[in-house]
This record gives sequence, structure tokens and C-alpha cells, in this order.
Amino acid sequence: MNAVLAAVSGPPTLVLDLSDADHLGGQGIAYLIKLQTRLSTLGGALFLRDLSESVATELAMRDLSGFFRVVDGWDDDMGEEILPLLAIR
Repeated sequence: MNAVLAAVSGPPTLVLDLSDADHLGGQGIAYLIKLQTRLSTLGGALFLRDLSESVATELAMRDLSGFFRVVDGWDDDMGEEILPLLAIR
């Protein structure tokens, strides 16, 4: 992860499409927390896109719904600048 982030110029923005994810599990959630924290320290942002109902429930059960920025209905053609406007936090 650090090598990839080091190659990015400027604050990194990452959008993960989770629409096909059935569940994340403890390890998946731990990785997302680590990734969110690392991106924040670099001035960047992590957006979780189009959560499946089961993943949204999983995050809510762990009281993490407000920790991540969730985006529904974003299209790659819209550009990164619209992400914060669409994010639910």
C-alpha cells in the first residue's frame, strides 16, 4: 500500500466500488480502516462506492457507518471533485 501511495503526486483519492461485495469480514474492515487512516494522513480521501446492502449492514453493526465516506450514484465521468458533495458521512 505504501509503495502505491508514494507513487501518487498530490493528495490521493481512492474510490472502491463495493457493489459486488457480499461481506467484508473482520480483516477486510480492518484493512479499510488502515487505508482510510493512511490516506487521511496524506491529505487524501477514501470513498466507498455503491455498498451492497449486506456490507452497509456490516458496517452499521460495527458502528462504522460514519467513519467511511459512502457514495451512491457516482460515475467515473463525473470527476473526483463531485465526490465530497455526494458522500454520506
